[in-house]
Amino acid sequence: MSILQILKSSFKSIFARKLRSILTMLGVIIGIMAVIVLVGIGQGTTSSVMENMQSLGGNIVTINFRSNNPTYDELKTMLQNVQTASITPVSSSQGTAVYKTNSESMSLTGTTATYLDSQSLTLMAGRFISDVDNENRSNVVVLGGTIAKSLFDDSYKALGKLLRINNVYYTVIGLLSSENSDVMNNSGNAVILPIATLQKSSVDKSISRAYVMGMKDTDGSVLANRINTVLLKTLTSNDYSTFGQEQVLETMSSVSNSLSLMLGGIAAISLIVGGIGVMNIMLVSVTERTREIGVKKAVGATTGAILKQFLIEALVLCGLGGVIGVGLAAILGSVVNSMGITFTGNAGISLLAFGISLLIGIIFGLLPAIKASKLKPIDALKYE
Repeated sequence: MSILQILKSSFKSIFARKLRSILTMLGVIIGIMAVIVLVGIGQGTTSSVMENMQSLGGNIVTINFRSNNPTYDELKTMLQNVQTASITPVSSSQGTAVYKTNSESMSLTGTTATYLDSQSLTLMAGRFISDVDNENRSNVVVLGGTIAKSLFDDSYKALGKLLRINNVYYTVIGLLSSENSDVMNNSGNAVILPIATLQKSSVDKSISRAYVMGMKDTDGSVLANRINTVLLKTLTSNDYSTFGQEQVLETMSSVSNSLSLMLGGIAAISLIVGGIGVMNIMLVSVTERTREIGVKKAVGATTGAILKQFLIEALVLCGLGGVIGVGLAAILGSVVNSMGITFTGNAGISLLAFGISLLIGIIFGLLPAIKASKLKPIDALKYE
């Protein structure tokens, strides 16, 4: 029999048992769909985070203090000989905000006017805190859009209103856009005060973090080296850590690859289960068609022809399952994106998943095909 004849015979056999064929393909369909969607979500999420990190610029170095935390003035003195465009301090605290009957527990961020640019944040209304606000220790606050909506029911209603935080009243002067908010930049839930205002009732004036932006043409790694050289004159390496955007991007790239492999491996398990289902049904098919195989062998069909027929049937089943799985994955990816979860379609992953489905057909279709090809005509013809 030619390959074309075997293909026709395979499709005829599959469509003769439609329900069983669909149920057999289901494992392959789910496996292919899971591989593509899970890997797509992993790559999409990582890509979103990396884009956000890149938007911060390559010449920003973050300093996290673990012990012996300096004050903002002390840090400026330490870095006075390092050429910087800006030094943005961050002091954090916890608080409870109340407006009428609405209240929210939140993390408070005390900082300066340069925080907006150093974190690539955008305002959707009002203004950001200024140097004058810090000089005067003004009771003003900038809210993220999400937290403003939670407290005031409508974000824009918050502007100009008095908000009570830890029993002190603050005027809402600005609203941050939460459009680009993600796990690395949760601007939607931000509550930002002048650092001098946050620290005025506290004995501890130290800062927990600082963002140092280099001059326009300064390389991030060069800036980090200069900062480390200066800080180590006063602090020890255990007191703080520094990292630049380049280091973060390299780490994220490594994490992305590991995440994609892990998600792909988990999804591949369902493909193997689907392959076992294909083998099981093909073995049943061999038993059901024992007499048919005997007749074909009696009229001259070779062992190789019978082997090819059952192997191609398994391939067709898995191939159809692969095509349907790829199509459904594209639809599910669009649904996932509409739900706000980042999904990145990848033609290479889709082709690889489809190729794996064909490989599953060969591997799990081989045993039934060999069993069918080894049947002796006399025994097969006697089978009832």
